[in-house]
Amino acid sequence: LDALRKGMTLAASLGITSVQNANGTAEEITLFKKLLNENELTLRYAAAFSVDENTSDEEVALFTHLKDSVGVNNPLLRADAIKFMIDGVIESHTGYMIQPYSDISSTDPLALGQLAVPIEKYQALVTKLDKNGFRIYTHAIGDKGVRESLNAYENAANINGKRDARHRVEHIETISPDDI
Repeated sequence: LDALRKGMTLAASLGITSVQNANGTAEEITLFKKLLNENELTLRYAAAFSVDENTSDEEVALFTHLKDSVGVNNPLLRADAIKFMIDGVIESHTGYMIQPYSDISSTDPLALGQLAVPIEKYQALVTKLDKNGFRIYTHAIGDKGVRESLNAYENAANINGKRDARHRVEHIETISPDDI
């Protein structure tokens, strides 16, 4: 808590009024909630919890509890976002692509890139987390990764009903014109 207080003082001295963490933890939210409850939180803090194919129902329940305990309309503290990685990056040929990379053999295991999480598991988690009121941030670099992200968001809306979800795709480097 002392480190956070010092950090907030430094942030204020530099004119920083808001920070976001795309890899938030339950422990962090607990500390920021303590500062909020003691009227010591001097900047806006928003956290996204990172998930992957191994994320358990217990973890989803914990994230949902933390989100609900903070409240979704709190102006200083937010814990209502989830961060996924669906693929890698272009440079290592791990961005998930519609067409094979032009600079490697089409028989190479990375010819189309690599998924970080199986599509079925990703879609199921997106749907569950959307139903629980989370905003979803998906790291998707390749055009096929972007497409799968958009498909999962559409699928969640079809199952759960449309809402002001504000899901987003992060770090797009390539996108099919069909998906714009």
